[in-house]
Amino acid sequence: MASPFYFETLLTTALNGINSGGVTTTMAHIGEGIIVATVLYHVYETWWRGADFNELGTVLVKGMLMVTLLANWDTVFHLGLNAFDTVANTILSHTGGGGDLVKQWMHQPI
Repeated sequence: MASPFYFETLLTTALNGINSGGVTTTMAHIGEGIIVATVLYHVYETWWRGADFNELGTVLVKGMLMVTLLANWDTVFHLGLNAFDTVANTILSHTGGGGDLVKQWMHQPI
């Protein structure tokens, strides 16, 4: 079923193109390496300044959160897209069915 919204079609096409390229896994590994290096640097910096355990815990939680988001970016992207789609459908159903304003704007003569 085709989506009535331009942004959903656009983002789904972009996601399919990104997934079909095969570069995603390599970029995820590079990103994970950068995050691990950053966390290790911040752990060292925290230790150097006197080992504040609150700051150390914050650094570790941020690092774990970023690695988790990076590992599951496809799911996170789809959840965000579905949330925007739900909001758009709610607005569409409560505004008299005006349709997708972006599509209407794109098809207007200049």
